[in-house]
Amino acid sequence: MSDPSYGFPIFERVAARAERMDEMLRHARLPPVELIRRDAGRSWYEARTRCLECSLDRACRAWLAEHATDDTSVPGFCPNARAFTNMQ
Repeated sequence: MSDPSYGFPIFERVAARAERMDEMLRHARLPPVELIRRDAGRSWYEARTRCLECSLDRACRAWLAEHATDDTSVPGFCPNARAFTNMQ
């Protein structure tokens, strides 16, 4: 039996934003486990929350699409830029 909540637009938006953070970590070649281990998951939780609340989703998608795979930078407009930069 499938869960009908998966068809709701809000679920899809939240899932897409969570995936965007994962894409950014992959792009920057940052292992998520480092962020999770930092302080028993608090940094991961805060980063995920910032991503879910971010109003720059379109800019993020465009930035990821435009930057080559050998460019491991994180955009300055990203609310997680500091957290991700501290991982490098």
